[in-house]
Amino acid sequence: MIICITGTNTDVGKTIATAALAAQLKAAGKHVIVAKPVQTGEPAGLGDAPTIARLAGVQKTEMVAVW
Repeated sequence: MIICITGTNTDVGKTIATAALAAQLKAAGKHVIVAKPVQTGEPAGLGDAPTIARLAGVQKTEMVAVW
């Protein structure tokens, strides 16, 4: 199963929705991988990926492209 979270603007809840969904799927015993392939407007390490990892209980995150 692949789930894609999108939104039409910044600060509309994509990060929190992604983390909540990932946490619920993980709690249900599913193998969960969360990918944030592009992050804009934030220095590396301060974007959404670390927040999603912390809230969803994911052990590893990688920044692929930061602008």
